[in-house]
Amino acid sequence: MTIVVLRFLSLLTVIATFGFAIASGSGAARFTLSGMAAGIITIFLVISALLRSRPHLFNFPEKDRFLRLPSEYQQPVIAEMRVMLEAASLSTVLTTFVIQLGIWRRSTGESQGLIAALPHFAFLLGPAILVLLLRVTSALEREEKRWKAARTSAGSPS
Repeated sequence: MTIVVLRFLSLLTVIATFGFAIASGSGAARFTLSGMAAGIITIFLVISALLRSRPHLFNFPEKDRFLRLPSEYQQPVIAEMRVMLEAASLSTVLTTFVIQLGIWRRSTGESQGLIAALPHFAFLLGPAILVLLLRVTSALEREEKRWKAARTSAGSPS
C-alpha cells in the first residue's frame, strides 16, 4: 500500500518540478501543465467509470484477492475504489492549480509569496490517499469475510 502512495506522490513531485521549469517558457509551454492535469484527471475518471464492468483496471496491493470475489461482493469494494480515485483526481487538480497560479504570477512578474512553496507540500496529500487505500483494503476484508460466511452457511466447503 505504501508503495502505491509513494508512487502517486512521486508523480505529484514530477508535476511540480516540470511546472516550475516551464514557468519562464513560452505562452504555449505555460499551458502544458494544464493539459497534463486534464489528461491525468481524465484517466482517473475513465477508470472510475469503468470499475463496475472492468474491476481489473484498478491497481492495488490486494488485487488478486479482490478479483477472486464474486461480483456482488466486489461492489462495496468498488465504491471505496471510486472514492479513492475521485480523491486522487481532486488532489491532482489542487496541486496543478497551485502550480499553474505560481507559473502565471511568475510570468507576469508578480510576487509568488507562499504559492511558490505550496507544491513542495504536495506530500501532505499522501496521508489522505493512504487512508483511502486502507478503506479499500478494509472493505475487501469485510466482503471476503461476508462471502466466506455465506458459503459456510450454505454448506459449501471452503
